[in-house]
Amino acid sequence: AKAIRKAGGCSILPAGVFAVQGEFLPGSTVSVIDKDAHELARGLVHYSSAELEQIKGCNSGEIANILGHKNFDELVKAKAQAAKQAAAKLAVTSTAVKNAALLAMAAALEAQQSEILAANERDMTAAAAKGMKSSMLDRLKLTAERISGMADGLRQVAGLADPVGNVIDGKTLPNGLHITKIRVPLGVIGIIYEARPNVTADAAGLCL
Repeated sequence: AKAIRKAGGCSILPAGVFAVQGEFLPGSTVSVIDKDAHELARGLVHYSSAELEQIKGCNSGEIANILGHKNFDELVKAKAQAAKQAAAKLAVTSTAVKNAALLAMAAALEAQQSEILAANERDMTAAAAKGMKSSMLDRLKLTAERISGMADGLRQVAGLADPVGNVIDGKTLPNGLHITKIRVPLGVIGIIYEARPNVTADAAGLCL
């Protein structure tokens, strides 16, 4: 850390971390301190405090085995690749199976409400520590009522008609070629949104 302070523009690897204080998320600004609590460096962290607690003192090879990924970028890439593989199967999944999945998602939200609220409380604490505005904190906050609303929203989507496969237009060209416009699955999409956890359930339900 002392060398980093002198050189600048360098990174501290988890192998050089021996203790983690406080709670933070990937992308947070953190301080590196010595045993006497003197700040040696400050910068953006690639891991959450929970992840860093697991991998402190570990080398790069060990990190992947412990977390299942080396850093946040790799995690996002792995999730996207998994979604791409799943998309091919979901594209031909029946309406009955998709509706069953939506109802199972709704039931899981209600069954795991206490765990979700506990995780949200940790997010709220970390966000407040980073200076998030009160209006944004309200959007981030989950309650039992909001979780119930998320579950109800998924059930409402399950009650809608499945648009996949619907013929919405068509015509026959002068040469006899018949062209039909049919609704097809969206495929893999990425969503960037504000601090609203309920959007995750809404988007997943509508995309399914």
